[in-house]
Amino acid sequence: MLMAEITEEDVIRAIAALNRHKAAGSDELNNDFFKDAQAVLVPAMTAISNELLKGGDPPASFLEAIVIPLKKKGDSADAMDFRPISLLQTGYKIFMKVIATRAQRVMGVPIGNSQQGFVHGRQLMKTVVMMLAMLATATSRPDLAATLSQVILMLDFKKAYDTVARDFLFLAMQRFGFSPAFIAMIRKLHNGTIARFLVNGELSEPQEVLSGIRQGCPLAPLLFLLAAEILALAIRQDNRIK
Repeated sequence: MLMAEITEEDVIRAIAALNRHKAAGSDELNNDFFKDAQAVLVPAMTAISNELLKGGDPPASFLEAIVIPLKKKGDSADAMDFRPISLLQTGYKIFMKVIATRAQRVMGVPIGNSQQGFVHGRQLMKTVVMMLAMLATATSRPDLAATLSQVILMLDFKKAYDTVARDFLFLAMQRFGFSPAFIAMIRKLHNGTIARFLVNGELSEPQEVLSGIRQGCPLAPLLFLLAAEILALAIRQDNRIK
């Protein structure tokens, strides 16, 4: 399913999912351009997409990102007070939207039931209901407090996407049964990526990006789930944790 031939209908649906009036990537071709020129671009994008599925090298623009630092709050000059926004090429996002749509249909297999976000057929509300049920049980059963240590631990990943080691991600994908061809394709779309920073209207020299999942990529949330699921597996295998 993941590596099946991409049709023009797949590309048209991916373009339809794009929002208008968004900033363009390094090639300056924004979402509106792809929406308004579909008659010309859909056949070309379909051909490029299928070449990637066959193991072809991605266009250089697919590997580029323009990073814009946006101020979070205040007037501090500290770099940590800025949030980087990564602008990717629209053609890349269209291709990865097709792949992400396919991947969502199979993500329920490797991802445990404790994860609800970004998995087809699951809802975040289930996690809230489970949490409320556990709290109700803990408060209504004082006998449990005498025999069990009850702690609710909330974790947040600092710079979650940026800190994922790519080799670890590819090993996780292998662990969960993704085909060598699919992993090789994802590897090609991550290795060799570069970023240029746009500050005060000036672009920096390109900087090679050696780690992390690509911010703004439609497949990024699902790739992060695969990496994070390894931690979830370790937690679930500890019989002291429920």
